[in-house]
Amino acid sequence: MVADIIVKTVIDDLKEGKSTTLSLLGALIEVRSCLNSSKLWLSTVIYDGKNYIPQSVRNALQSPSPIPRSQIPTFVTVDEKKFQLTLNYLGLIPERDPEQFKDLLEQFAWDAEEWRYYLDDFDKRDLIHVRKN
Repeated sequence: MVADIIVKTVIDDLKEGKSTTLSLLGALIEVRSCLNSSKLWLSTVIYDGKNYIPQSVRNALQSPSPIPRSQIPTFVTVDEKKFQLTLNYLGLIPERDPEQFKDLLEQFAWDAEEWRYYLDDFDKRDLIHVRKN
């Protein structure tokens, strides 16, 4: 899914302390290094409430993760000002092994996609259905 040249470019950007954004599985994933380039930070929006985060979506965050067997540790943050939920990963940069880095990016994108489906299902529970005559 992720081209080797893209992985190499992202790794090079991280080595130079730059952040970058890439599109994978329809998601924009922000990739940056932190803590003096010793850690990798990945983030992507998994829910955009436009101007409101429904209570059912908030409650979904209290439930067990929709990805109980994910290969990477992720966590969700809530941005109250933007009405968004973001999936995040903070871990080591696998820069010595581009294939491992590629696998990490793909796993993160798959996890984000699962979260989107999961939260979308909860979001639909708050819809008010109006019958048309």
